Amino acid sequence: MIMGFFKNKKFLDKQTDNSKDDSSRLTSTSLSGVSFNGYFHESSHEEKLDNNGNPIRSDKNIKKGITLNKLKVMCASMIVLSVFGTTLLSNFSGGLFAVLCEVVSWTALPWYAWALVRGYHNTHNVTFYGLRLLALALICEVPYDFVTSGKIWDMSSQNPVFALLISLVVLSGLDMAQSKLKGFIKILMSSIIVIAGALWNLIGMVGVRQRIMWGGIIIFVLAMIFELMKKREISMELTAGMFGGLSLVAPGIGVAVLHYRSVYGDGPMPTNRFRWIMYAWYPLMLLVASIIILL
Repeated sequence: MIMGFFKNKKFLDKQTDNSKDDSSRLTSTSLSGVSFNGYFHESSHEEKLDNNGNPIRSDKNIKKGITLNKLKVMCASMIVLSVFGTTLLSNFSGGLFAVLCEVVSWTALPWYAWALVRGYHNTHNVTFYGLRLLALALICEVPYDFVTSGKIWDMSSQNPVFALLISLVVLSGLDMAQSKLKGFIKILMSSIIVIAGALWNLIGMVGVRQRIMWGGIIIFVLAMIFELMKKREISMELTAGMFGGLSLVAPGIGVAVLHYRSVYGDGPMPTNRFRWIMYAWYPLMLLVASIIILL
């Protein structure tokens, strides 16, 4: 019992220290709610933590809310809607259903961004994670060009996996600047890294659809919002929702869906089989769609 008392006291002292740290961060938080110096917590949707302060991920009895695995399945369904809407329904009803499928699939853009940010924080090796995304982007490029434009090679749009890769590189760069630089230089370098990532998406025409939806830059900006405002739940959702609403509405609806994610955090760890199915899903759907077009 005595040992339990001191253990609990140690945990309470740790929580008190964390509260003091949060208070000190408040003074360096900008009025816009986004700062490279630190963030404060403003959440009505708190993740449940264990005694060490880490998010609970492995509870297999989660019944409510959208876990990360469920979100990935939702993303996979939107990929099917987009890819096969473009191919099977392109000539049906004057292409109206194809356009509707495409627009509905845009609600998944915030989900891709959220999954990328969570993947960055959960991965054991950022380099290997980046190499997997790079390989996936390169594998998808030719079938993506063929499905979207009918050409084997088309520079008018690059597949959205490149947006995930760019976002990962920028997140890693921000962390390096945060840990190795101080003061004005840190803020300056962080700003340069974010601007470079945005320009990379724009100049590379990443995820451009129907000549009106710039999916790559939308994924990138949402990923930055989710990362830079992660300590401010309400402000993060409002900012992402407004940005998504201005991006042809559909991404804003996707942000609203994210509000209902599980209070247990990311949820159960994915199995290796599930993880590789998710990696293979997009190129597989593009391959099937390419075969349908050839037939």
